[in-house]
Amino acid sequence: KIEALNADAISFFKKNDNVYLRVKNIIKGIISKKKLSKKKKSSKSAFVGFLVVLFGLSAFFFVLYKLVPNLFFF
Repeated sequence: KIEALNADAISFFKKNDNVYLRVKNIIKGIISKKKLSKKKKSSKSAFVGFLVVLFGLSAFFFVLYKLVPNLFFF
């Protein structure tokens, strides 16, 4: 048992009537963790993309303001 857990085993249990359900739930948990990890990565990428666009637009309008300040006053 200790050797299996040291080798990065997710879980260790004895065989009994509930083995099928436990294995099924462990597999579902692993799949859920992988899906959550993918969602986190895509959310992080989207947030970074948003910041890049925001920074780019800010820089664009700043340069435009410095070059043609009359556009910003009515």
